[in-house]
Amino acid sequence: MIFLSLAVFVVCTVVMVKRAFAEKTYWGLLSLIAPPSWPIFYAEHWKRYRVQGVVHLTSFIALLFFISLHIRAHPFEFDGTPLASVRNIIAPAFASTPLALERYTFASEDDVNALADSMGKGVVLHFGGQDIPLERATLIDGMLRMRSLPDARPSIELAIDLRKTGLHNAGATLLDLGPDSIDHPSVYLFEYENLNKRPKITSYDRGFWLHLSIELAEDERVSGDIRLRLPDEDQSYLVGRFDASKKDLVWEIGTVRRDYDSNDTIEYISQQYLENKLGGSLEQVVNFRKTFFQTTQVEPTASTLATVALNDGSIQYVELSLYKDPEAGWIVEHNTKAGLTAALNTLEDMPAGTVPSLTPVRNRVFTVEQADSLLGNNVAVITQNGRSKEGIITSVDQHSLCLTLPLNGSEIVMMIRRQDVKQIQLME
Repeated sequence: MIFLSLAVFVVCTVVMVKRAFAEKTYWGLLSLIAPPSWPIFYAEHWKRYRVQGVVHLTSFIALLFFISLHIRAHPFEFDGTPLASVRNIIAPAFASTPLALERYTFASEDDVNALADSMGKGVVLHFGGQDIPLERATLIDGMLRMRSLPDARPSIELAIDLRKTGLHNAGATLLDLGPDSIDHPSVYLFEYENLNKRPKITSYDRGFWLHLSIELAEDERVSGDIRLRLPDEDQSYLVGRFDASKKDLVWEIGTVRRDYDSNDTIEYISQQYLENKLGGSLEQVVNFRKTFFQTTQVEPTASTLATVALNDGSIQYVELSLYKDPEAGWIVEHNTKAGLTAALNTLEDMPAGTVPSLTPVRNRVFTVEQADSLLGNNVAVITQNGRSKEGIITSVDQHSLCLTLPLNGSEIVMMIRRQDVKQIQLME
């Protein structure tokens, strides 16, 4: 292929020089003396010689390509020849002075052990000549994250992608990798100079030391040990024992920090509130939706919509609002209305008598047609299937009754279809 491309190139060159002299004498002389003028000649006479120009250029590129392949395939043939310098550029690994690869440099084991011995429980990152505590750890969707406090300078976050290792799903497992190991998990180092700006990200997918063990713990948490040495200029390393939550929560001495800003913190506090206030009438908190918090305003606020199942079989939707106290952290507001809309007409019927009936203080019984006269009164509505709902009648229309049950500043609002009402008992 080298000789073929060379032959085509020589033929095109001879024809081009001949045609250059035919155009003007100075074009012919210029093409002989200065080959770089060939593209200028073709550009000036493109309409007449464009086919030859394309073939000429293609043959030149092909000639260089096949020569490069031959040099890489037979590099030692060029030792001691004028083309040795060309060989050194095209195939540097075969040069007389081999290509020098930069070796990894790490902090010593003594430095890592010294830091580990000097600290208690917790994780410390030695970075940029500083020892930075990483106090918040999470293991969510296979990503282990550890981050310094927001007011730390520099603010650092370190993330290890464990999804390919399967380590995050195991009960008690171990990773012990060296620089030459294969299948390293990716490690990402985020440097936050300003929380409002994008961080500087450094990634490592090979060439580092990592010792990592993880054990499952209670309360959707895991605990583990980590020793990580990175091959950066500062010889950074990470060492310590951590407790990581499978949700974005910060645990301290077995309790969740209520001042940590995250959707999972809002939902955790809201679930505690519902469990405490609803007590025995709560079957379970099914899920949370539309969770939101903001900390940019003067007063940080949050809200969430919870789906709760009560022990009578009903499903309720609870809207909760929260505010952040400087000392106590996030707190559910007691003086704001948290609407709970019943979904009784979609529930599976329960056999009559499965729900204990309420004993009214005054034995006064009304029909659904008399509900208008009971507005503002505390009543117990007995449904056709034997269920009992207690609350204050706040509205009545041709289709339903609305019962409101005060709940320590909040309200449970229940909508009951008129056709489902068997009787109404007036409570004191």
